[in-house]
Amino acid sequence: TMVDVIKNPGVWIIIVVLCCAYACWSFGNGYLTTYTVRVAGLSETTASMLGMIRSYVIVFLAGFLGGWILDKFTIKGKAFIIMLALSAGCFFAVMFSSKALAICVFLTLFVAFIANIMKSTYWSLMGQAGIPTGMTALATGFISFIIFLPDAILPTFIGTWLNNAEAAGNVAAGFDKIFIMLIIFAVIGILGSIALTMRTKKIMATEKEEA
Repeated sequence: TMVDVIKNPGVWIIIVVLCCAYACWSFGNGYLTTYTVRVAGLSETTASMLGMIRSYVIVFLAGFLGGWILDKFTIKGKAFIIMLALSAGCFFAVMFSSKALAICVFLTLFVAFIANIMKSTYWSLMGQAGIPTGMTALATGFISFIIFLPDAILPTFIGTWLNNAEAAGNVAAGFDKIFIMLIIFAVIGILGSIALTMRTKKIMATEKEEA
């Protein structure tokens, strides 16, 4: 039942990790191309080409390699700790890379790759969070409703940040707020991934004792 879903601690851990990973993917992909044009000075033609690479080539590679990479981790929460930390580092570095265009472009493509790996694999975390198979369908619907809420709420704030920054003659400051927001999401996601790792270890230990 929905009550059982809400009472399951693993569901809330998954919500934290997936919400943060999804935000890094959604807003990272959504604004990185615009940043390279409006702040770093990349031509719109080149940015469009990179946008296609990000949308198709990187998505394909991340989807193909993501499962293989995650399978190397017995405890998948550890993989998300690493990927969210890399994402946070990239978002931080991007803020200071606008004068080094090649580095800026590389960072945007790399973080898009990491974000797409997270997005293509994050539902695989549910089993390791102790969410029973019989609860999966209901839990997935509940989790999906919550983790996609940032898409409905945050664009209004982001639009305001960019408009105000542009009006003040410093559009880069608006993008910096976006990157700071994404870093915060990544850090919260890391904390959620640590909690997931601890919960997975506890579940594995219990299963070993019972065996």
